[in-house]
Amino acid sequence: MRKFYSFLLICASIVSFSSLISCDKDDIVGILLDTTNCKKDFYTDESFTYEGLVVSKIFESNREEVLEENEYKVTNVDLSTPGIKVVYVNYLEFSEKYLVSSADVNDKLLGIEISGTYRTKYNEGEIFQTKGLIVEGVYLNKKMEIFDYTLSITRGLKINTFKDTQRTENISRSEFAGVLYNAFLNDGGKERLFAFNLTRNQSVDQDSYNENVIWVEGESFPMPPVKFTHKNGKKKAKEWYVKDEKGLVDITFKINKVYYSPIHALVIDCYYALPFGYISGYVTDTNGKKYVVDGMLGIGEDKTTRM
Repeated sequence: MRKFYSFLLICASIVSFSSLISCDKDDIVGILLDTTNCKKDFYTDESFTYEGLVVSKIFESNREEVLEENEYKVTNVDLSTPGIKVVYVNYLEFSEKYLVSSADVNDKLLGIEISGTYRTKYNEGEIFQTKGLIVEGVYLNKKMEIFDYTLSITRGLKINTFKDTQRTENISRSEFAGVLYNAFLNDGGKERLFAFNLTRNQSVDQDSYNENVIWVEGESFPMPPVKFTHKNGKKKAKEWYVKDEKGLVDITFKINKVYYSPIHALVIDCYYALPFGYISGYVTDTNGKKYVVDGMLGIGEDKTTRM
């Protein structure tokens, strides 16, 4: 009988030990790819790179652990022909993929050239005139006149182009914030340059320090503070809403394409998005005159910096 109880005790110990091992076991069940900061748009003359790719292994307990670059393998991609390419990432027996695109190098916008017989000298307070201005896009083997561009006069001439294709080219450093709109309006039979800028900057006193203004050729009108909201509260929503508390501003910005340029430097993490789209709604100047816009091309900026 004593031997029988000893046998039961040994069996119980084995079961207990096995259970302990089972509880501590946390198997790897897959991998997860984060391509947020990874280049995905290439031209046919470029070499493939996956710099910025983050690969994590996923455990049975849903725990994640970032892998070192030498722990996984990324297949090389032939970018010499235009089209959508598949990139495979392999770790142990697990594999995931993401897509990149390769565009014809002949469609690569290398820069812009400005020419024409436009006016170049102004007196202080005068508005820049676009009459006679010719803007051409410089490509590898050709030049083409660009008609969809935005002019903004801030510490010099700045031109950003909007191409109605799968690619958006940002030609110069963007210095504006919020939503910018430029156009010509018919004011009593006279064509006048009209523009407005709406933003929510870092100022803690928005009533005294904001960048909100209406420009009508030869005049400018300050506007009140505004608030930006996104459709369904999502940061990357396709619609922005811009309003003030006095009913002077009510703008809807419907986004068509977005140029993303995140910045990561040591302890600084900067989310930067440059959306292009169509603006509708109205703004009101300090004289009570309402300016209605309906589906005109505009440009915005969304920048969040964290440390």
